[in-house]
Amino acid sequence: MNNLFNNIYKDKKVLITGHTGFKGSWLTLWLNKLGADVTGYALKANTDPSLFELLKLKNNINHIEADIRDAESIERAIK
Repeated sequence: MNNLFNNIYKDKKVLITGHTGFKGSWLTLWLNKLGADVTGYALKANTDPSLFELLKLKNNINHIEADIRDAESIERAIK
């Protein structure tokens, strides 16, 4: 996977909102494998087990558990 997309995501900072959900977990996994510096911003996963937990993504990214409606919190995450 190292050469996929000509390494365009390698070392790029990416913010994923909803990274604990089903689609967000897959996107997080994929971008992480492509070498991106991933920050995930979402509520706690609402299923047990969740794909996010099964993939053990929390250990590989900057994981922020917060509500996107909290303007100050999302602003801090973007900065």
